[in-house]
Amino acid sequence: MTTATASESVLLSSLVLDYNLYPRKDVYWQNVGSLVEAVKAGATLPPIIADRASNRVVDGFHRYQCYEKTYGGNNVEVEVEFRDYASEGELFLDAIRLNSGHGQRLSTFDIARSTQRAEELGLTRDVVAGAAGWTRERLDATLLTRTTISGEMLKRTNSHLAGTELSKKQSQYNQYAAVCRKLGTSSRSLL
Repeated sequence: MTTATASESVLLSSLVLDYNLYPRKDVYWQNVGSLVEAVKAGATLPPIIADRASNRVVDGFHRYQCYEKTYGGNNVEVEVEFRDYASEGELFLDAIRLNSGHGQRLSTFDIARSTQRAEELGLTRDVVAGAAGWTRERLDATLLTRTTISGEMLKRTNSHLAGTELSKKQSQYNQYAAVCRKLGTSSRSLL
């Protein structure tokens, strides 16, 4: 059972960004830029949510990056709501739930990828679907169209390869597709 406390002011540098806990593939830098502009204009962002036992950020990776960019480093005090979790699985489910409910929503790829991680932690698809605000049927259908036989997550542009085994070149293309989209270049140029 998760328990929360009132927020408190702590040094940003005391928090840990654990990307094994992060339910997204990447931090969306455009979102970070928007938050930086909002903070510079005087906006107050909600507290970062972190695990009390480990100081790992559960929700607030974009806010963390925003504060770091806005104040020129991580030696700034920020508001944090610490929570206590009974297990790693409960902590990860809260990360999915919180990231599905506000701000930059989780993408279909993020939900599918998070489901794999949740299953490694012993969580059921029903529980993951509930945390993400999805039906179990939608989650199952997404996984069918977004994974290979070996369980590799497919980018949307490669979903026609679902249920197959990727060659080494196809796997590289799949991994680079997101990078190229961010860079505004062709994936083929990286192979």
